Amino acid sequence: SNNQFPATMKKTLFITGAGGFVGRNLLDAINFDDYEHIYCLGRKENDTIKQYVTKDNFTFLKGDICQPESYALFIHSVDIVVHLAALTGKAAPEEYLKVNSEGTKRLLEVSGRHGVKKFIFISTIAADFRNIEGYHYARSKIEAEYAVMNSGLSFTILRPTIVIGVGSPILNSLLQLAKAPVVPMFGDGSVKIQPVYIDDLVMCILNAVQSSALQGQTLTVAGPE
Repeated sequence: SNNQFPATMKKTLFITGAGGFVGRNLLDAINFDDYEHIYCLGRKENDTIKQYVTKDNFTFLKGDICQPESYALFIHSVDIVVHLAALTGKAAPEEYLKVNSEGTKRLLEVSGRHGVKKFIFISTIAADFRNIEGYHYARSKIEAEYAVMNSGLSFTILRPTIVIGVGSPILNSLLQLAKAPVVPMFGDGSVKIQPVYIDDLVMCILNAVQSSALQGQTLTVAGPE
């Protein structure tokens, strides 16, 4: 394909949401010497990002995926986009759509215009749920997935389950619940989940970055148990 680059050529990465839980673990796992340059887009330069700003091939861009003017100038030299940024937690339905759906569409538009060769989208297992009525986060991610699949770009979509590991938001929440005088039970207590360890998710993302084997695929990323 004309969109492919030689395997020996160093690639340039553009990562959104690099300051978040998955993002900072991804940056920790990346061998910076393997890449020509790594751009990270975020709303603020947090402690995670500050660890890398001294590297010659790292640039932090303060901006918002919903505002392409904050990053479009840099996309023209990018080979691979890893889109992690997303609105989670409690928010109004229109906010989920603005960030997770419309933000992704704008990033895709800029990526397509500037010849990005690979777009890796981190979605959610909730995009595969049958009943998402009232689940606005899942709906916004599904819309984003459709946009990725119809963008004309070479893509990989990863749908992780609950991501656990040191510092993970869900694990911190469960630890707080466990310390409570009375521990709540969700449903009848029989519902099982299949969490994925953060290192395994990062490995999958790096596989998608480095290999062409996952192109055009939408994959669930879950733990072994």
